[in-house]
Parts: sequence; C-alpha cells; structure tokens
Amino acid sequence: MNGKSLSPPIYEERQTFSIPWVKFLLIIPAIVVWYIFIQQILLGKPMGKNPAPDWLVILLTLLLGVVLPLLFARTELILQVRPDGFYYRFFPFQRRFRCLLWHEIALYEKITFSAVKDFGGYGIRSHKGETVYVIQGNQGIRFYHSKGKKIVFSSARIDELIQAINSVYHS
Repeated sequence: MNGKSLSPPIYEERQTFSIPWVKFLLIIPAIVVWYIFIQQILLGKPMGKNPAPDWLVILLTLLLGVVLPLLFARTELILQVRPDGFYYRFFPFQRRFRCLLWHEIALYEKITFSAVKDFGGYGIRSHKGETVYVIQGNQGIRFYHSKGKKIVFSSARIDELIQAINSVYHS
C-alpha cells in the first residue's frame, strides 16, 4: 500500500522514546566522545597511551555525539486509524505510511507486554514470527493478518485506539 488514503484519520497517536534509562544510555557515549574531542582536537592533548587518530575522534564525535542523539530525539511511531485501514509509520526509518487494510485483518487484540522480556527490546523488531513496533509503555495491539502474519504496535492510549478501530473494523 502506498499510504495515500483519501480520508482523514479518525484517530492518530504519536509516540516518542520517553524511557529515562534509554536516554541515559545514549548520553554516556555522547559525553565520553565529546570529552575526548575537546581534549584531543581542541586542546591538543591526545587521550591515553595509544590515542586514536584525529579523524577517528572526529568521526566518532559526529556519529555518537551528534547523529545518534538527534536520531533518537526525532524517532517517532505514528499510528492512524482511517476508514479503510490502520496506517503506521516509524519515522525516520519509514519514509511513508504503511497500511493494514481492514479486509486483510483476521483478528486483533489488546495486549500487555514487557518490551525487553517479550520482544527483546524497543524499536522495530522481528521476534518469534511477528513484526513488533514498540516505542513506549507496556500495552499495545496485535493484529493477525489474514495471510498468517502478526504485527504488534505499542500504544500510550490503548483504550482510545481500540475504540477507534472498533468504530470502523468489520470482521
């Protein structure tokens, strides 16, 4: 599906990473690379007994100190319920919305989960035969596709999401 629905969304939810320990895990490498950058590149004091070349320090600072934090800050899971289907986009990794058309869905259910224990972590995952989009919380929805595929989405407002789906889904 090309994601070009003519109808406006009945429901929309936007989720961003809001897990403090994940943010903390990203800040540590950023601080370390910036410290090394300042010491070695700006102050001219190579770090350690066998310092990394300047080009590598600059590259790591760009990747771990700039790109990774910006990517993390911009990552967003967008869920939309429309009359013709369920639309989703994991920005910036998916440039366009993807769609599950209602006639393709055999069944759906509300679920409670542990992202780490049940799916191996956060983000887009492929786990035990299902595709998983988890960005926050411990509740979500599992769709069973008529072709046997399963797909899971986290939701911060699961009851509203289920209510919106119920209003348009006809099995």
